[in-house]
Parts: sequence; C-alpha cells; structure tokens
Amino acid sequence: LRKNPCKGCQKEIKVEPSQRQALTVKEQNILLDFVENSKTYNVYLPMLTFALSTALRIGEIIGLTWNDIDLKNNLIHVRRQLIYRDFGDGYKLHVELPKSRSGNRDISLTAIARKSLLKQKELDFVLGKRVKERPIEGIKGFVFITSNGTPILPFNFNDVLRNITNAYNKKESKLAAAEHREPILLPHITAHILRHTACTRMAEAGMAPKILQGIMGHSDISMTMNVYNHGSIERMQNEMKIYVRSKPFPTIGRGFFYANFTPNFTTNKGI
Repeated sequence: LRKNPCKGCQKEIKVEPSQRQALTVKEQNILLDFVENSKTYNVYLPMLTFALSTALRIGEIIGLTWNDIDLKNNLIHVRRQLIYRDFGDGYKLHVELPKSRSGNRDISLTAIARKSLLKQKELDFVLGKRVKERPIEGIKGFVFITSNGTPILPFNFNDVLRNITNAYNKKESKLAAAEHREPILLPHITAHILRHTACTRMAEAGMAPKILQGIMGHSDISMTMNVYNHGSIERMQNEMKIYVRSKPFPTIGRGFFYANFTPNFTTNKGI
C-alpha cells in the first residue's frame, strides 16, 4: 500500500475530555500541612502556596521574574510563560509570549501569595541559588529556580508533587493501620490540578465569573464557567445549608411535616 488507509481515522472519534477534580479544602490543607512539616519537601511550600493562591498556569509561574512582581501596588504582571520544547536544537526551555490579550494580564497579589514570594526570596538567599542563575533567552531573575540556577521544569514539578503525595500516603497508611482506621489519602496531584483547585476556591468564595475569567486568563468565559459550575459535593452541601437558612418556605409551619396527612384519592383523581 502506498498510503495508510487508517491515517487520520482517529480524528473522527470523539472522546469526552476527562474531568479534572479539584482538591477539597480538607485535601488542600492536608497537602500544605504535610509539606510544611516535612524536612524533605518544605522548600517547595512557597511555590505550592503561591500556585494555590494565584491559579496561574505552571508555565506562567516558572516564567515569572522579580520584575513582574509589584510589591508596592500588590500586582503580578503575567507577561510570558516558559515552555520545554525541541525546536530543532534539542529540548530546552523557551520563552513564549501570551497568544491572546487575555493571557497578558495583571492579577492581584494576595497577602498569602506575597508572603510566599518573600519566603522564596529568603530561601534562595540561604541556599545560594542566585549565584548560579542562568538566563533563558536573555531573561534573568526568575522567581522559582532550582539549585542549579535554572527555572523548575514543569514535569519536574509534577514529579515533586507525585513524590509528596506518595510520601504522605505511605505515612498515613501506616498511621491508620496502627490506629485501626481507614487512611485519609491524597489523590493524584499535578500542577494543573493545583490551578483547577485555586480556581475552584475562588468560585466557592463567590467571586464573579467575569473577574475569575480575567484571573485565569481564559479567552472564552465558557472555560471559566465549566469550572465555576462544576462544584464539589462539599460546596453543594454548603450552598444548600445557606439556602435552607434563608427559610425558602416561611409560610409553612412545622405542623405541615408532622400532620397525619392522607390524600383523598376519590376527589383528587388527577393526583
């Protein structure tokens, strides 16, 4: 055969995209508490808290420089992202500018994100990272770098998250067995799940969808609404409690629910 008859056939197959699950508040707190108290992984706490408080893409996080951080006006200027690609000269980090106006944005620097950045700067000084810093396509001063002075690669950060999750789950499983209870385990976590989690927390706090769209850098608000409308069971239950406290049936007394109510099927044939 001169031509593969199967070439392009997969394009006709429609596959439903997998639904990424955000961490619950409990899982998020477990993750941060474990990392904070870990002698092995506590150096990643600033980056984790920053990711969970900004909802930036991992490429945008590692592409941030200190010149993009406006501590005076509490703003983060998102102007680029770093991508790991092979453009004919081998795999390495490249600077990529935002493809749309929505990607080029300023977002608020929250108190938690600010504290994370200052802690990261302190760690870099203590560990001497800045001495070895190397530029990427002429740009220096990246916020999150390795001990070798280069920005953290996205897949390396995901490896760190996997190692953290495995370490916690192993420790928790042993503790639960000793205490004769079911372990409270963490699910699979990636950098994108951290972004999804941050977006979910913002939606749960009641942030307006249009503002959330701007923070996320979504060109299409339908992308934001997919996250906004995909609430967790925990969020649904909390919203229902608020609904019940609003007394939606103020004219119905308690007796309505406890009365010996027997419908008359003879006269109410349409029921």
